Amino acid sequence: METPAAKAVYEQRSQVAEFPFAWIKEKLGLRRFHVRGVIKAGIEALWG
Repeated sequence: METPAAKAVYEQRSQVAEFPFAWIKEKLGLRRFHVRGVIKAGIEALWG
């Protein structure tokens, strides 16, 4: 987070990544995944 480029990437991440996860937590009632990784978490979300 020391360079302007790193700050720009972090700001972009918040727009791309945070909204879908917040939506999943709110709409599906999920609070925590028991696995790591996008694919495994997606599978767990489908099971729930």
